[in-house]
Amino acid sequence: MLSFASVLLIGFIVYEETKFKTGRIVPNIKPGMRWNIVLLSIYSFILIYSGAFVRHTNSTLGCTDFPLCNGQWVPPLISKAGFQFIHRFMALVIVIWLIATLIACIKRYKQTPGLALVVVFSIIFVLLQAVTGIFIIQTNAALTFLILHAFFVTCFFGLLMILLMLSLRKHSR
Repeated sequence: MLSFASVLLIGFIVYEETKFKTGRIVPNIKPGMRWNIVLLSIYSFILIYSGAFVRHTNSTLGCTDFPLCNGQWVPPLISKAGFQFIHRFMALVIVIWLIATLIACIKRYKQTPGLALVVVFSIIFVLLQAVTGIFIIQTNAALTFLILHAFFVTCFFGLLMILLMLSLRKHSR
């Protein structure tokens, strides 16, 4: 995933350098939003690797139903069901965080509509992640949904890395 994000960022830089006569895109992002994006990126990385942990500990079907986990709201956390539950909970947190970020972008960055657009697509990819995650459980880990789940997380992470790169660029005053 990091390799994909690296290639995507290089492609983005080449595109903006060749497509736009003004050069690089440097949105005027305030420090609070910049920190929000940095922390969101770090949290997303942890969330993605919690998903990898679920997969590599054979906990994919630790919860056999949705929205409950084996008939419980909160299963024992040190178990396959617990690993799956923690991953689900972390995913819920990121959805809420992205929606809050979108609201902040719409309110404070009207002059930079592309910022909100990237967040909207990020939310869409995360929601598609959630839907494919549910289908993974419902279909007993069908390969199609496992692949779609990986595809949507890759798209989300790529968009988030573009957003992070843009937010870390220094705005000339």
